[in-house]
Amino acid sequence: MSYTILMPQFEEVTLDTNPINTDGLLKVSIKVTEQEITLSPEEKYSGEFYLAEV
Repeated sequence: MSYTILMPQFEEVTLDTNPINTDGLLKVSIKVTEQEITLSPEEKYSGEFYLAEV
């Protein structure tokens, strides 16, 4: 059984007017896309467990 989820991925972050003056405006631009990730559980078979592992 596997699960498919969408995770945000930050592509680009920019700061305009850096450095800024006191009481000045700072513009922050962020580009975000969604990335599809498939999660699947680990399958362990007999003899694969280590000491103190549950």
